[in-house]
Amino acid sequence: MIISSVKINNFKSLINIEINTLKSVNLLYGYNNSGKSNILKFLEIVFKKKSFEQFAQSNISGSSDTITRRSVIETTDFHRGEIYDYPFYFFQNGWNSGDTIDFEIELDVTKEEVATVPYLLENSLYIVKDKIPVIITGRFLPKTYDTFEMGLTRVILDGNTIQTFNGQSTILFPTVKGARSEAELDNFLRLFNDMVLLIDSDRYFQDEKFGFESGIELNSKTLKRWYYELSLDFEQNDYFKDIQAFINGFDIQDEANENFNNLPFKGDISVKKLAENIEVFLKTGTMNLPVKNFGTGIQQIFYILTKIFSSRAKIILVEEFELNLSKRYQIEFLSYLKDYFQKSGKQLIFTSHSPYITEKTGIIDSHYEVSISKKGITSITSEERGESGHKDWIINQ
Repeated sequence: MIISSVKINNFKSLINIEINTLKSVNLLYGYNNSGKSNILKFLEIVFKKKSFEQFAQSNISGSSDTITRRSVIETTDFHRGEIYDYPFYFFQNGWNSGDTIDFEIELDVTKEEVATVPYLLENSLYIVKDKIPVIITGRFLPKTYDTFEMGLTRVILDGNTIQTFNGQSTILFPTVKGARSEAELDNFLRLFNDMVLLIDSDRYFQDEKFGFESGIELNSKTLKRWYYELSLDFEQNDYFKDIQAFINGFDIQDEANENFNNLPFKGDISVKKLAENIEVFLKTGTMNLPVKNFGTGIQQIFYILTKIFSSRAKIILVEEFELNLSKRYQIEFLSYLKDYFQKSGKQLIFTSHSPYITEKTGIIDSHYEVSISKKGITSITSEERGESGHKDWIINQ
């Protein structure tokens, strides 16, 4: 599954953005604060599972003050529900202007990915196709300055509309013969729940106190406890070995090995108590050293690989890919990921400020320059190369 094109209107600085011809490995390049991260964040918000919450006021004991308590009423699929605690999501914070945030996302889904959907299996046409195009059109409606609700306005599967909204009600399968239910539509749309993983630029580790905690969500501040929990779970032993093999697969090319004798991904990953803290150990040469003993570049690579392998997401978004990586490591790591994404059928979309990466056209499939006007409006310029290798730039704004 990959995203092939994106259209976004009115989200932050993305007033009228269109990105076409997205492929396996995609670069968004530009200066700071040009809107690159807004694109990644928007994609994460769209495909993240939603919820409906309720708020209640209660008195604080011994005081005239009140406190607002919130609770989740229902956790929902990505295509319906509300997004909370996300202020300034409209351009110039114009959430009460009467405008909406609109989008259209086109994806290519494989026949293996739709094999569990009965409605699709009934049509043998989908079985023989390697890629099935899906277009999802939707809208965010503002509720408050930091809350908005998402809904779909149209879903098109291989040219057939399977959902449309006429302004008053939702019509299901209007171009498909035979009665179809909302349950069938939901079953199909669940393919896209949490299909996007955003790895943001907060990738710095911290000390983590020793202790056991089940169900830890993996991030840069919980990575050591996450590995500790995994190492204790006997039923996850094979998974632990698989993630080690995936991380150990990253290697510097032979001609550069003499300069990288201390590359740590050459053996078992272990977790130990070190004083009052939990520490992850990586093997380098004949020694096992705490991950904090390695440079921040190595820590970045270790974290990104862990996040990619541990997620079920098919589309990986990485903010500031080059963070703390030398030029050589930028290219070696990107080459390793390109091979992985091509073989797995997944997709990588990353942002960067590194001009060195933009020169490596043999690694990057699609390259987009992101800039911002004095009025704070983002524009996208896509690079296309002809047979001569000459760069042609197409502006999407």
